[in-house]
Amino acid sequence: MEIEKEQQEILEIIETNLEKRRKNQPLNTMNAGCAFKNNISHSAWSLIDGVNLRGYAIGDAQVSEKHCNFLINKSNAKAEDMFSLIKKIKKEVKDKYDIDLIYEWVLINFCE
Repeated sequence: MEIEKEQQEILEIIETNLEKRRKNQPLNTMNAGCAFKNNISHSAWSLIDGVNLRGYAIGDAQVSEKHCNFLINKSNAKAEDMFSLIKKIKKEVKDKYDIDLIYEWVLINFCE
């Protein structure tokens, strides 16, 4: 009985976490997860939102309206579009907050 109770509690925690993700993250879009690591004192999404880039797009690469640290592919985003978008985000955050965002993604064959 005790094991069944623990399993039920674990399942409830999992479902709660999944529901939170469904509510706050653009899971129904083409995306590669969070683009930037959180800063010690600020979340990456709040910095991106603070420079008014929510929904900003370059080509088909777009900052998610739902969660600013998710960059989505609206349909046919090119790698160059995504790279231009992340450079734009980094520049705007650096200019306004003097914070260097660090990539969460591993970028291969791209030069800044």
